[in-house]
Amino acid sequence: MNEFNKLTDDLELQLATAAMRVVASKLASLAEAIAEEMEATGMPDPNGSSALRRLATETRALAPSAEGGPTSITTKPLLN
Repeated sequence: MNEFNKLTDDLELQLATAAMRVVASKLASLAEAIAEEMEATGMPDPNGSSALRRLATETRALAPSAEGGPTSITTKPLLN
């Protein structure tokens, strides 16, 4: 952590933003993989896979863009 604090503020922001993009991508991919597994195994939660896919979509939408802000903002509430 000491080495990170020696970086310029701009470089810290770039690295943190890149890390958040990677985490958001992995989280969205995992949510989709779980949704697919739920459907493939016939788990008894009929809305669970839809909820996971919505989570994946919202995660991707709110992940920071290369400019540092969200890639988009959805107008629909996350929970219905």
